[in-house]
Amino acid sequence: MKRKIFQKKQIAILIVLLVLLLPTWSQAQIAVDVDIDVGEITILYSFTDIDVELDAAALGAILANGCTVGTNSLECDEGDAGGPVTAVENAGNLEAAFNIAPGIVASNAVPLVLQNVWAVRAIGGASANTTVTVTVPAATTITNGASSIAVTAGTAAPGTFADPGLGAPQVGDVTLTLDFTNLSADGNHDSGADTGDTVYTIEVTAT
Repeated sequence: MKRKIFQKKQIAILIVLLVLLLPTWSQAQIAVDVDIDVGEITILYSFTDIDVELDAAALGAILANGCTVGTNSLECDEGDAGGPVTAVENAGNLEAAFNIAPGIVASNAVPLVLQNVWAVRAIGGASANTTVTVTVPAATTITNGASSIAVTAGTAAPGTFADPGLGAPQVGDVTLTLDFTNLSADGNHDSGADTGDTVYTIEVTAT
């Protein structure tokens, strides 16, 4: 009978020792190495509708520069030859023909720079580069009745650049070449219903 009591005491002591040792056993550590394979990705952000107001003062600064012939106002007043212009008789009128040459930029090739209208995030191009291109469909014209502005070309800047990663994106511009040859009225010019129309297409590719 005493032997059985002794065995019960031994079991109780063993349980107590196991409980005391548990905190020590729970501190085991295993170092884990994690590898993440990221695929190539290119993301383009761009406006789908852009409205631009051409201020009269801005247009005037580009298209109107006064006399361009001489180096001072006296020569401009005297004419393109730098001296007096001789009047001739024509059908009872005296005519003195001068030659004024206005225009810093030809009216059929006026650049319009749309700043910060696209952005790209990209990693993993074939050469870790990305290219943005702008295409203007043939005969793209925005109109206001009989008055029209033709868009003849478009470019992106920067065109090709190193992949910027997925953090801070590369932001860029679009430059459109405008033809004002048939611009004869003020007011809003658009390409029809102004819904779903395309003036230019922007595309991004990994290069």
